[in-house]
Amino acid sequence: MALEKYFYQRLEEGKDITKEVATTLARCRSVAPLGVLCDVGKRQIDLLSGPLRALLSAPELYSWEIAKTFEDRNHLMLGAARNGQFFIELARQFHGLEHRKQDLRETAAELLLKSRQMQTFSTKIRDWWKQRRASGESRIEIVDQLDLTLDLSNYEVQ
Repeated sequence: MALEKYFYQRLEEGKDITKEVATTLARCRSVAPLGVLCDVGKRQIDLLSGPLRALLSAPELYSWEIAKTFEDRNHLMLGAARNGQFFIELARQFHGLEHRKQDLRETAAELLLKSRQMQTFSTKIRDWWKQRRASGESRIEIVDQLDLTLDLSNYEVQ
């Protein structure tokens, strides 16, 4: 949470966090920071078409993001009462930030529709997902849904 709050403060100050986010992603040695980076990317969407683009290639992250949305963040408030009302309100505001309600699939689709670079990227990752499925390497159920969501031919201008 401290890392995430740090990034949000930098954004609120009008600072460019591109290098810091890229460094964080490059130095990750566990999956925990990936959730933080997904949330930061949903808040500053251009990061997902830049240094955080690789996150959109991992179907596991989409699954985890869906689970996070349905499970809510109320469990993170456990023990908050012992820190007083001021802390409780800060924590509620932090956990209730609007961008947390965004679905990563919708964010990826929005980027797909807005950028040729993301269209090329989506084609490559969809091909990679198909190879993983064919080889038996991946059994993640959401891949079929992601394949449809990130296929530009499934959209039309109206």
